[in-house]
Amino acid sequence: MLKLYNKYFLYHLPWQLLFIIIFILSSIPGDRLPEREFNLADKIAHFLLFGLLGLLLARGLAESRNDFWRERYVLWSILIAISYGIIDELHQSFIPGRYTSFSDCIADCLGIVVFVYIYKIWRERKFKITASFWKR
Repeated sequence: MLKLYNKYFLYHLPWQLLFIIIFILSSIPGDRLPEREFNLADKIAHFLLFGLLGLLLARGLAESRNDFWRERYVLWSILIAISYGIIDELHQSFIPGRYTSFSDCIADCLGIVVFVYIYKIWRERKFKITASFWKR
């Protein structure tokens, strides 16, 4: 039983906490946001934050006990993270001084796809190296 809790804290709690952090950050009114140093800072932040979300989701789903999620972790992590990004943009439209931005959605989606595929490549190489080590 303790092993299940350890797996939850290691693989699932991080992406769930990031969902909450993103919601809190997108709930900050526009007049309380810091000034940006350059125009693309917002897009870079979206790319990195949602890329991290996609990576953590992929990591969590890849380690799931359920075959359905584990075998399709790339697809589901991308779909779940993109859906959350769209919901987050809609949520921002209800916050004073904030608005929904199509370019933010594009930055979110690009970050998610890039980071999920980086994780997929890393995971495949890790297992290939581990398998070749044990064949000796």
